[in-house]
Amino acid sequence: MKYNMNNDILNDDYCHKLELKPYSFFDMAKMLQISASRIAPVERDIFSKYLLFLRRDYLIQEVCAKPQSDYAKALVGIFSISPFIVQEIVSTKGVNIFLARDAARDFVTAQIMDTLGLKKNESYILYFSRKNLKNVYSITTKLICEARINHLDERELYRKMNEEFIVNAPFRDEVTNAYSILERCGMLNYEEIRFIDTWASGTIFYALHFIIKLFDECKYEKGKLVNKRNPLNHKVSFAVANNKERVMVVETPYDYLHVESEFNSWWKLPKAFYKHYKYEKKSPIFIRSFNCNSINIQQIQDWYRSYGIPFLYNIQPRDFCDLLTAQIYKGLNHFGSLNFGHPIEWDDDKKQIVASSNAKKIGNIMRNMFLINAVIGYQNNYTKPIKQKKIQRATKEQRIPLLVKKFGLTKYKASMLDRVMYDNNEHVTTCHSSMIGNLVQNIIITMNFFGYRTIAEMSHAENYNFQYYLNGIKSIPTHEYKENLNILSSVYTKKIVQKMLLQDTYYFVKDVLQAKQMKINLHRKIETIVFDIDGTLTPIEEGVELIAKCIERNMNIAFITGRPRSFCKQMADDLSKKIPVQFKNATDNILFYCSNGSEAFSVKGNIYKKRESIPINIKRKLYKLFNTMDLKITSERDYRIIATYKGTDNNANRLFAYMEKIKEEVKDSELGVYLIKWNMVNLDKNLPFNSIDICSSSKKIALAHLLQNESFKNYMVIGDDPENSDREIIGKNDMSVEGYGISKTRAVINYILANRKVKTP
Repeated sequence: MKYNMNNDILNDDYCHKLELKPYSFFDMAKMLQISASRIAPVERDIFSKYLLFLRRDYLIQEVCAKPQSDYAKALVGIFSISPFIVQEIVSTKGVNIFLARDAARDFVTAQIMDTLGLKKNESYILYFSRKNLKNVYSITTKLICEARINHLDERELYRKMNEEFIVNAPFRDEVTNAYSILERCGMLNYEEIRFIDTWASGTIFYALHFIIKLFDECKYEKGKLVNKRNPLNHKVSFAVANNKERVMVVETPYDYLHVESEFNSWWKLPKAFYKHYKYEKKSPIFIRSFNCNSINIQQIQDWYRSYGIPFLYNIQPRDFCDLLTAQIYKGLNHFGSLNFGHPIEWDDDKKQIVASSNAKKIGNIMRNMFLINAVIGYQNNYTKPIKQKKIQRATKEQRIPLLVKKFGLTKYKASMLDRVMYDNNEHVTTCHSSMIGNLVQNIIITMNFFGYRTIAEMSHAENYNFQYYLNGIKSIPTHEYKENLNILSSVYTKKIVQKMLLQDTYYFVKDVLQAKQMKINLHRKIETIVFDIDGTLTPIEEGVELIAKCIERNMNIAFITGRPRSFCKQMADDLSKKIPVQFKNATDNILFYCSNGSEAFSVKGNIYKKRESIPINIKRKLYKLFNTMDLKITSERDYRIIATYKGTDNNANRLFAYMEKIKEEVKDSELGVYLIKWNMVNLDKNLPFNSIDICSSSKKIALAHLLQNESFKNYMVIGDDPENSDREIIGKNDMSVEGYGISKTRAVINYILANRKVKTP
């Protein structure tokens, strides 16, 4: 039974309006040329026209490449899998509600299969996401986390959501509006309702289930929820093409409560964070274009693994999920940014769905042709590739004048900018309309700052890192980005900043985002500097030189480190020899907190904090925990235990989870628990850590102990590991030198001392 369409239903927006026939790459290229030629004359904005041509030229180049490009092969795989998914998860009873925009690929496939009679289905695509359900999404996420921690069941979770509905007006308004959308779209006229997403961890499904369940059973009157005399009883189910339980196609019963996301902690990390995982190239299974006679799920999974990033090879089958979700997440590799654009997008200012740019629309046309091929191949079992023809490709000469006119660039600079835009086509042309202006202007600022050819060459040679850079800067207002670049250059020097951009993009982006706060931090009154040692002041000879320089400017110094007493004693002796005679009296105010604060002493040797032992009952608890984990004790003292991972898969995520579990179990004992490298003689030196270090004190407690001494006021902490070992002591007003250690530390110290107005003897 069909219902009237309205503005909440996006079926018309995603309607492909294409002939259901096989499309060769030549046909696709011709269709893109025709579409762009039809749109260009009425496109008034110069830059929008440029993006249209850029997208057209890039897509034609990639699909018509000889030999067939990896890009084209990936597209065949990504879209050829969709009919298999739809056959599995789309219900033939009731109504299927696909969640825009992530589920658009499978929605279009379902429509094609319905038209061809392959699988009759009643399907609609509606926009429910964390953007238009902002409060519902955040509150549901918070309550699910609480439910997991407190081991609550689903009934108790919904009771808490009911309470939130009563007391939280924004939450209540969004829930009511979402139900109204379902009601006026006619979705509630179906007894069976199935929500479908491409990728989900449960939050949105919990929210939608709660919304229907709440209004089925209750009505809101005078600040209370009152049970209905005649409650409704919709049968609600959920399905995802691939969820976060490491499966590919699954129909989900409603049991997400204990499902943890395995992906959100790593999908956006740059290459430096997974380069330590061993790379293993696997032979691809050749799949002829649009031939599904020999295709099955296992073969497609195997084929995908040929293009997985190194990080994934050791944790199967994540590499398959990497590409299958490529239209959702950008940044894992050059396939991870395959985003074909959508005919619609969310406008944050207007709080509504708006039409996308024409550049995104022609990408959507191409996606639909691939999907038609996929469904026809699925139906007819094509045994031969579709015959291809040569096509004349457009040149960049049509694009360059538009950049010259739009940005007032010389032809040379415009050609370099075009090169960057072309190499990063997926990120640029599919960037959200609210950010595209910032993104391009910030690229131009970067090219002016470091050189047009330098950035163009980096974009081509380090394409993955450059994509991460683009993703990081696109939301920064142009004036702020330029100011932040100048701040970084004034503190670190332009040479170091350029090195960060070219070699360690992750740290460059992070520092650009924090530059304004960095300037505030460095210009406040600083009388005490608290240093981590490893990675911050190493090589230690250079670190000692820097500390001596600080002492000469009457700066109070303290060290909070995981290093043991023996190392700190040796460093204290080296430092004592470096300090000029006239500053020898200051050495009693140079403090070492070693073994993560388990004990403390001054350079003179005075004891500031006696070493404490780990209580025996806590040790027994730790022994039991180690037995349930792949950990073995590799070093033990009365005040310290180091437990090393026994597994052979180099699984950093598992070790991190172990650390968090140990922290939770001993949180009342105020122990320090950290991830470290330990005894790495026969291991890959690029591993971030392999052991868990447990001490009788923590760096946080050490810092609190230090600040009890009024001599150590107006302090700043400088460390290199704000996400792990230094997380407890590096706050908003402190400095992280991660990525470049002593080079950054030296630059920061020189900047502080140059602006320090203190008389010296």
